[in-house]
Amino acid sequence: SLTSRSTRCMACDVADPVSLQRVLREVKESMPPLRGVVHSAMVLDDRLVPDMDMEALEAAMKPKIQGAWNLHQLTRELDFFVLYSSVTTCLGNPGQANYVAGNQYLEALAQYRATRGLPATVVAWDAIADSGYLARNTALRESLSRRHGLQGLTTEQALLTLERLLETGQTHAVVLNPNWQRLARGMSRSSKFSWVLHNLPQESGADEVDILDELTGLEPAQQQKRLAELVADKVADILKIAGNKLRHDQPLHDVGIDSLMAMELATAIENHFGVEIPLMALADNATIESLARHLREALAPQLGEAGQSAARDAVVVLPEQAADAAGPISAEQARELPKSS
Repeated sequence: SLTSRSTRCMACDVADPVSLQRVLREVKESMPPLRGVVHSAMVLDDRLVPDMDMEALEAAMKPKIQGAWNLHQLTRELDFFVLYSSVTTCLGNPGQANYVAGNQYLEALAQYRATRGLPATVVAWDAIADSGYLARNTALRESLSRRHGLQGLTTEQALLTLERLLETGQTHAVVLNPNWQRLARGMSRSSKFSWVLHNLPQESGADEVDILDELTGLEPAQQQKRLAELVADKVADILKIAGNKLRHDQPLHDVGIDSLMAMELATAIENHFGVEIPLMALADNATIESLARHLREALAPQLGEAGQSAARDAVVVLPEQAADAAGPISAEQARELPKSS
């Protein structure tokens, strides 16, 4: 077991080869032979792609990419070489293109080392819930849970899994503990996950069924009011405030919903109601009331109001048999489609 004497902490910028070389020299001169490396450096600078500049790219990518390459070049004769990636690298996450790109490099570097007979293990981790960055930033952790159904791992689970990966010589692994049904709803937007979805139990979304049951039989005005309350709850959840403090007619950007939060809101609504919200609906003048109106129009056919909804420009989610088509269409476009004989 490790003792306080055999554990040392040394400050070092892993992306600076001179700084790293100094630390490695000190290790060689004052400690037992270096037998392994765990590269877990991470810097987040989340922005949507239109707002991404070189500063944001470098902030997130340099510790990952330059740091890993420096370790690859400056270490020799190791028993293990572990690189920490993230499950968001295969699932995607709005605002984290720079972070995901850095992790993709780590996965490529692991393959590069493996083909040359060098030890390499890259792990795309779920959120580590009880230690580290996500343990301190509950808002981000809860966002990942809502968007992807990621429930997180404990440090004990992570370390035991890492030990098993090293014992079996795995080069690349994705380690996650998800709510599979919620994760499947997010995966369904991309054909690259079809092999995963094919092996998951097919269940209807309980949230969607429940809301339809609740709305059926209500007057249109009551349906609109109830949907506005539910949308307000989603907005309040993102802003970490009480839903009853929000005015339904106030533009969302006035209450603090920025472009990144808007993407999160759209995902939350889609996961809960099974309805895709178009980006135009989240423009500057979007309100809780306007989003509730979009929802009611999109759900109208399932509520037995197809005739009423045809008069509006609603977003229509295509049925399963048309899932390979171009995606959501508007009611206006639907009226232009040829009628079946």
